[in-house]
Amino acid sequence: MPFCRKYRLYAHLHYGEQHKVTDVIRRLLLITVALCATHEKTALSLSDDLTYYGSQSAGLSYYGPQSAGLNNLKETFKSPTYPAYSRAGVRKEVYRREDHTAGVLSVESFAKTYLMKIERDEILDTYTLSNQHDRVVFVPNMGRFELNGISLMLPIRPFYQGDRLYVPVEAVNFLKSPLPNYDQIPFVIRKRLKTSKVYLKSVFIDAGHGGHDPGTIGLRGTREKDVNLDIALRLAKLLNEQGVKTVLCRDQDFFVELADRESQGAGSGADVFISLHTNSSSDQSVAGIETFHNGVKSASNRLAETIQTVLAQNLGVPDRGVKTANFAVLRGNPLPAVLVEVGFLSNPDNESLLRQAFYRDRIASILVEALAAYSRGGSWR
Repeated sequence: MPFCRKYRLYAHLHYGEQHKVTDVIRRLLLITVALCATHEKTALSLSDDLTYYGSQSAGLSYYGPQSAGLNNLKETFKSPTYPAYSRAGVRKEVYRREDHTAGVLSVESFAKTYLMKIERDEILDTYTLSNQHDRVVFVPNMGRFELNGISLMLPIRPFYQGDRLYVPVEAVNFLKSPLPNYDQIPFVIRKRLKTSKVYLKSVFIDAGHGGHDPGTIGLRGTREKDVNLDIALRLAKLLNEQGVKTVLCRDQDFFVELADRESQGAGSGADVFISLHTNSSSDQSVAGIETFHNGVKSASNRLAETIQTVLAQNLGVPDRGVKTANFAVLRGNPLPAVLVEVGFLSNPDNESLLRQAFYRDRIASILVEALAAYSRGGSWR
């Protein structure tokens, strides 16, 4: 049913863009989404279900896209002011390259790099790029894009310059597609692939929960303790490759008392303490990342601000900000210490992303970038 597919996509990407769609139209689009979602059950194969090193895949399938459902579009994500260009190339706001991480590239260059074909929908003004690994849909001047059926946020909106559409390079963070030979990769992507140097001697990594304590459990049965441990192991591996020592509170599925986690960190000689968690809410529409510190140490605040900024600019999910909390692992911690909630397992889209190894690998890589920025003593650009 082409009508449903087109208008489900339109509602999916345009919902919450207040400058584009009125409240009345937005409600109509939501109704269309709900009706189309019940009419079409599109199977999305997740060949890389939740697994951490040495374990077996859960082997579950995902029917979706989940984000096409009415409940998951309740929350209107707040979009900051991003650069926007009209089709004719008339500048509405000043585009500043330094406002995001590494620049932009044309959809033609994007497609050529990942061997994708481009399909243009003149009616909806959408660009669909696809190959055997990924299907990406961009809408000009919209702060969201669709990847393999899941709606994600972008740090800047795709914009026209002349007749050519440019998209932020951060979109490549989520692709499963393999890259070509290094010398054939556009510089803007090549720059993105380089890992920044972390100028820390040691990092203490606390994978939350474990053993008899599974943490929160997602709608599809995803256990928080498994997600936390997987990301912790990936982060440790990346840091070790740079020569940074890592101390893990747990490297397998066992439980550690909260007081012991803090004391282990304090006695580890580490420069920073990072506790990794995934979140949950009774409202399934709530999604995104947030970072906590104890509100006492200025170094903890700077570490939290840096991690939250880098994650928010690169993970395509809502930025829930930096917060203070009296968590046991933070309360009396003598180290610069943070607790990072990398997503909500109660949200279908967040859970689907966290179940995929490539996304958990992205989180670990971005945490390395955040630690590199923190170790330099400056903000991240």
